[in-house]
Amino acid sequence: MAMLAASYFLCENWFAPTIAVLCSRVGKDRQGTALGLFTVLGGLANAAPAAVGWAVESTQYELRDVLSVGVTSLYLISSLLFFFDLRFNNNKLKDLNE
Repeated sequence: MAMLAASYFLCENWFAPTIAVLCSRVGKDRQGTALGLFTVLGGLANAAPAAVGWAVESTQYELRDVLSVGVTSLYLISSLLFFFDLRFNNNKLKDLNE
């Protein structure tokens, strides 16, 4: 049980730095909106286990297939969104920092 607690603690260390970077990048007038969207997206992500369970039960695919396609697809979509954000908002971020 101690190892489970330690692993949970170590895995959740991303949360505070992510919020700090998010707040520092968006500017003071948009911090509330950014944190709200971050929270909503986190809540939607919590529905992923239910979506995976539904996909396994309602299709002929096995759990490993659903996870392989689902996780890979979501990581690709996430990387594309980060790329587009960096590509199209980089100048706006430079203006905020000046």
